[in-house]
This record gives sequence, structure tokens and C-alpha cells, in this order.
Amino acid sequence: VPPLPERGDNCEDATYAGVGRVMSSWEAVEVQLAHLYTVFIGRPHEHDAIRAYGSPRIFADRLALFRRAADQYFVSAPDQAVEGDVADLLERVRRYSDRRNEVAHGIVRQMSWVRALRDRLAPDAMGKFQYCLVPPHYTFRKFDQQNQPTYAYTSAELLTLNERLFWLVQE
Repeated sequence: VPPLPERGDNCEDATYAGVGRVMSSWEAVEVQLAHLYTVFIGRPHEHDAIRAYGSPRIFADRLALFRRAADQYFVSAPDQAVEGDVADLLERVRRYSDRRNEVAHGIVRQMSWVRALRDRLAPDAMGKFQYCLVPPHYTFRKFDQQNQPTYAYTSAELLTLNERLFWLVQE
């Protein structure tokens, strides 16, 4: 989780655009996982095999399906180095899925409602509306004891996340 930003976006459209970029990039990660899944089940790039990857409703279930396929694959075609690479990749993907969920289930708000962030705003930012993505209040587990969000994303953090997802797709 990136640290809370020092300042927000001057335009809420920048925050919304960042959300869209991250969500699209996450789907690119899942497309690559679907194709890799088809290799592990011995049906490379077959349409029905790709759809089989997507049949579980939530990512955690798709990840479990993928892991089972990879485990079976490496039993029949042992290669500890590649198996280790796949395990490392899946762990990174799992961690990024947590960030994806924050973005997908966050809400764009004016930063001024976040006291801890407002107190840290740069002097030139005082009195200006600034925006960021934060968890909605009903997700109490995403707030600390002082009722402050555990994460906040501006277009800058979202761009960084988007770039990291791009490189994850390349792997």
C-alpha cells in the first residue's frame, strides 16, 4: 500500500481516469493469466479453455483454479526453476489483486474530508478542492482507530500502479 499522498488531484477527472487505467490494466493481467492457464491444462489458447479460467466469479477462486492447474502441470513436467518463477509471479499477482480491489471498490472524494490528509496539505493547496480515491465508510476494516482511511490514491499513485501492472503483464 503506498503512503498517503501529500496532495490530491486538482481535477476529479484525473482521479477517475487513473481508476479506469488501473482497472483496464488489471484485466490485461487476467487475460495473460487465462492464456497461461490454457498452457498448463494442455489446451493452449483454446477459446473454451480461456473461458474455463474465467468461470469462477471472484479472482481468489480463479487464482486457486490456476494454482491447481500449475501444480498438476509441474507434476507431469517437472522444472523447479520455472515452477518457482510461476509461484513468485502468482504471489505478486495476488498482492496486486489487493490493490485492484481497493481501486475497484474505492470512491473518489474531496480530500478535505480526510482530516489526516487535510492537515498535511501543502500550504498552496489550502482552500482548493483536491480529490483522491479512498475506501467508502461502510468498509470499516479499511479505516484506522481515528477513522482515517488506510489508503488514498491520487492520479499519481494510480499511474504508478498502472505502470507496475503493465510490467506484470509483460512477465
